[in-house]
Amino acid sequence: MNQSTLSRVGHNIGPIFRSVGLDLYNVLIRSKIHRIPTEPKKAVIERSRWLALSRCTVHVIPALFSITLVALNLKGYYIGRSLEGLIVDDVTNLALLQIAAKVHELLITASTGAILFDILRNELMYGDGVPLGLVGAGFAFTGLSYFWSPGFLCSLRYKARLWKKAFLFVSIFVAGALVLTIAPATAVLIIPQDQLWQAGGSPFYLQGKESDIWPTVLTHDLNRDPPFCRSSASAGSPRNTTEYAICPSGGYKSLVSHYSEVNVSSFLDGATTLPWVAERIVSNYFYEITSPRLEVPTQMTLGNIGGGLDSFLVEPHAASIMFQQKLIIDWWYATHNETHNIPRNQARYRYYHDLASTIWTQVPKVGVMCTTAQKVPTDTIVEIEFPTLPLKNNISKRTTTKVPKYDPKALPIRFEWTPLDADSYPNVTTGATITYPGNDSALVVGCSVAAEWLEAEVTYGWPNYKFETGHINFGGTRANFLQSIIASVFADGLSRTGSHKAYADTSLPPEQWSLWSYDLADNYNSTLLEGGRALKPPAGEDFTELRVNMTIKGYSYMASGLSHSLSMAVMLFHLVIALTHTIFCVYRGTSSGCWDTIAELLTLAQNSQPFTVPLRNTAAGIKRGRTFSKKAKIRTVGQEAGVQREHVELVYEDAEEDQEDTLDGGLQDAEMA
Repeated sequence: MNQSTLSRVGHNIGPIFRSVGLDLYNVLIRSKIHRIPTEPKKAVIERSRWLALSRCTVHVIPALFSITLVALNLKGYYIGRSLEGLIVDDVTNLALLQIAAKVHELLITASTGAILFDILRNELMYGDGVPLGLVGAGFAFTGLSYFWSPGFLCSLRYKARLWKKAFLFVSIFVAGALVLTIAPATAVLIIPQDQLWQAGGSPFYLQGKESDIWPTVLTHDLNRDPPFCRSSASAGSPRNTTEYAICPSGGYKSLVSHYSEVNVSSFLDGATTLPWVAERIVSNYFYEITSPRLEVPTQMTLGNIGGGLDSFLVEPHAASIMFQQKLIIDWWYATHNETHNIPRNQARYRYYHDLASTIWTQVPKVGVMCTTAQKVPTDTIVEIEFPTLPLKNNISKRTTTKVPKYDPKALPIRFEWTPLDADSYPNVTTGATITYPGNDSALVVGCSVAAEWLEAEVTYGWPNYKFETGHINFGGTRANFLQSIIASVFADGLSRTGSHKAYADTSLPPEQWSLWSYDLADNYNSTLLEGGRALKPPAGEDFTELRVNMTIKGYSYMASGLSHSLSMAVMLFHLVIALTHTIFCVYRGTSSGCWDTIAELLTLAQNSQPFTVPLRNTAAGIKRGRTFSKKAKIRTVGQEAGVQREHVELVYEDAEEDQEDTLDGGLQDAEMA
C-alpha cells in the first residue's frame, strides 16, 4: 500500500480509531507516511460531515450495549438454576459479568466525556471563553470531589451570559451525575437475578355455573352426587362411598387415620416439625388428606385452632386442583420433551430450582366454636348453649333441643348435627352437639359451625391464605381437639362437593375417567408454556373459567421493581444525549478532534505565550478563588498582513487592575514560582 493510499485511509478512518480510543493505529500509520522527525501541521477545525460523524463513533459501542441490556430486561430472558456459560461456575460467571459492567461503565464515561469536551472546546474557540477552573472539566468530571472543589465552585464567579453560563455548569453537573449512576445501573441490568419467573399456564373450565360449583346452600339432594356416592358397602352395595375421592365422604379414611395417630395434647405439635411448611403458610395447624384411588390430588388442610376468636380450617377445592395437577404434568412434559417446537427461552424452563403452580379459586373456610360442657338431664327438652359467630364479648345463646336417654355402655359419646335458628344465629351455618351420656344426666358441648366460600390462591394444593385470628396458641385442649375434628370433616366434605363434575363420565370404571372438556388447542405445548389458552373452551354448555399459572425460580433477566426502572432510565438518558450530540455535530458539519487528552492540552499551554498578569504567582499552585474564574480562550495569534492564521494559543483575559510589570518584581516572582 503506497503512501497516498495510507494517507487517504488514515484521513477517512483515523477519527474513528481516535474516537474509540485506538489512536495508536493513527500514530503508526502517520509514522509510515511522514518520516520526518517533527510533528506535521494539523487542522484545528475541519468542515466535513463524515468527519463529524466519525468523531461521534465513541457513542456507538456503549449505545449498543445499553440497548441490548434494556431490551433484554424489558423482554425478559430466563437462564436457569445456574448461569450458563463456558465456565460452569456461578461465582466465576458473576465475576465476569461484573467485569463487563465495569467495561460498560468506562465506555459510557468515555462517551459522556467526548460530549463534554466538545462543549468546552466550542466555548474555548467560538465563545467568550471558559473559566480556568473548568478548562480541565473534561478530565475531572468523573471525580465526585471535583464538584465541591475550588476549581468548580469558584468558577461560578466568571462573567458570561446567563444562559451560556447555566448551560456550561449544567452540562458538567449532568455528566458527573451520569457517570456516577451508570455503574450501579449497569450492575443492576447486566447481572441476572435469582428470582421468580412466570413460566406459562392456561385457563381451564369447570362444568356448571359458579352457583353449581360453589353452592351457598347444601341440602340432602340425591341427584347432586353420583349414585355410588349414595351407597354403602355395609348395606350390601359393592361400592363404599368412602372409597371414591369425588364423594363428599372421600376423605373419611384419611381423617380417621390422622386423628387416630394424635391425641388431645399432641395434635397441634405437628406444625413445629415441618419448617419448610411454615414458610408457605400462616397457620398453627395443618395436615395432609390423601384420597383413595387418587382421583383427587393430595390436599393440605390448614388453619387456626384455638388461635383467637374462633377455630377454623380451609381446604383446597377438589375439582380445581384436579385440573391443576393435570396441567402441571402436561407443563412438565412440554419442557422436557425436546421434540416439541418451542422457543429456546421456553425450552430452558426445565432448568429451575423451584416450581410453583397457582390458581385463584374459592375454597371452603369452616369456623367452629364450642362451649364448655353443660350438665343437663336426659330424655327431656332442655336448653343448650351455642356460641355466636363471630364471638362477641363471650356471649352465647341458648336453643332448645332434646337430649335422648340411652345406654352409656353401648355408645359412650354421641355426635349430632343440630339446626340453629338463622335469626338468632345469623352467621352460623349449623350447630353440633357432642354428648357424654350418663344414667340420668349428660354432659353436652354445643358447637357452632360457620362455613363460607373464600377466594384464595392455591399453590400445589396449599391454600395460600393469610389468617388474621389473633395470637397463635399451640397448646392443645379438649375443646380445640373437638373443634378441629368438626372443622376438618365439614371442610373436607365441602371441598369435594360437585367434584364428580370434573370428570366427563363417572359411569365408566374409574380407570377410564377423563377430565371434562380437556380439549387441547393447536400448538398445545408452546401455548401452555407461553401462558395462552391451551385448552379449547366448551361450546354450548355452562362452564366456569379458572386459570393455572406456572411460576419457576432461577436466574433471569427481567425488569422488576424501582431499581430496574431507574437503571433503564439512566441508560436511556445517555442514549438520548448521545443521539442528540451526534445529530447536532452532523448538522453543523464542522468538528475538531483537538485537546481531548492531557498531553495535548499540556502542549497547548506550553506553546502559548505566558500571561503574567492574570496568572501571576500561579506556577506553584493556586490559592485564590478569583484566579479560577479567569476566562481562558483559544485564539489565533501572531497574524501578519496577508499571512494565514496557523498558530493557536491558550490565552487569558487581562486583569483591569495591577497592570504593572516591573523588572524589580520579575525576579521575585520567578523565585516564588
